[in-house]
Amino acid sequence: MKAFIILVGSWLLSLSAHHNECQFFGVDIHPKLIEIAKALALLLKFKDCHLEVADIFKDFLNVQNNQKERSNTKFDKVFCHPPLLSHLNLKAPKTSPLAPYTKTSPEIPFLDFALSKFNKKAIFIIRSVLLNKPIGERLRHHLVQSKILEVIIELPTNIFPHQMGEFCLLVLSPKNQRMFFINAQDFHLKEGKYNKLINLEEITDLCAFKRNTKISCLLDYQNINLENLKPSYYMQQEMQSPQIKVVLGDFLEKCYRGTRVEMKQDKEMIGCYDLGIKDFEAYGVSNSFNDYALKPNLERLYELRVQPYDVLLSMRGVTPKVAIIGKSAAQKIVLPNAGILVLRVKNSVVAKALYFYFLTSAGCLALSKIYQDNNERIGEKEIKEMLLPSGFLDSQVLEDYNECFYELIARGEQIKAQKQGIAKLLGYE
Repeated sequence: MKAFIILVGSWLLSLSAHHNECQFFGVDIHPKLIEIAKALALLLKFKDCHLEVADIFKDFLNVQNNQKERSNTKFDKVFCHPPLLSHLNLKAPKTSPLAPYTKTSPEIPFLDFALSKFNKKAIFIIRSVLLNKPIGERLRHHLVQSKILEVIIELPTNIFPHQMGEFCLLVLSPKNQRMFFINAQDFHLKEGKYNKLINLEEITDLCAFKRNTKISCLLDYQNINLENLKPSYYMQQEMQSPQIKVVLGDFLEKCYRGTRVEMKQDKEMIGCYDLGIKDFEAYGVSNSFNDYALKPNLERLYELRVQPYDVLLSMRGVTPKVAIIGKSAAQKIVLPNAGILVLRVKNSVVAKALYFYFLTSAGCLALSKIYQDNNERIGEKEIKEMLLPSGFLDSQVLEDYNECFYELIARGEQIKAQKQGIAKLLGYE
């Protein structure tokens, strides 16, 4: 992967974890800053790092071929935090969609240059005024019409030295259908004269899964207001709109407890599998049921048997245990034991989304509160009354949850294989 950095600065520090898997190309107009960057690259043991002094608007060096000519090379990742100079006196190329440049918007020439270089992803920092004031109107229209805006993160104030204004971070990528907004204005701690950005893991997690929360929302491009792209604007809109309550019981076909089936001497016997919490797969579908027994062939057996995509919960405890039944149960009679609550969801897509939600930090917290409020147990009434996130049934939210569900299964299989390999290595198999 090729990464290109405009104005090298301290970007190399944050990218050092990837120095073995990437080629890095960086430019800055100031020789001393390039010297510092080269020293950092040496200390951080960058193996493939090309840093050059260059004016990207005049004589950008083709760092790959070391030829002094304007390069047509595209880069997989482009990073840029442009300087806020009073004016650059630059003329935009006639073919540029951002022409003519406004003297009071020094970010735009840098962004224009970056757009011509990025291939897969670009990270860019701009002043927030460009997202909701006339000064950035042409830029907003171009970014939205070309559908290259993937994420906008509104940053806390006073996190950059000598810059008291408001800033946003743009994540650009080609062919987006939706835009994700994060309002991270409150994610800061006072550190000397400046604020320090915090909760980085929460921000990256939101970017990865694009969930609707109190500080984030995912919108189709057709619902974007071209006059305002600031995340805080959309958070206010969300707060003002009425919140539709999503009650879990509304989309359950059936909810019941597992029970013991008593032996009947005068009845025909049939083979069944007993399902306990020990059969719950940690991450993914539960398809293996090991406890086989003969049960009386009663109608109740068929009422109690679990079906594919049933979501199961432990009825007691402090930390919820969750499972989703796999397709192998369709060919067997699998009976949940007395400590299990079975949720039969009307739709398999919703069932997979529900299972994944229960495993997330937010879902686990919501479930745990129900257990704690009911003497460390949960029943049909409590689970049916459980409130889910307001946008849970939105088609895009369900699609995202299902994508995460399948990724979780794949990772769960990797963990399972690793555990089996360790057990074999240690002589337990």
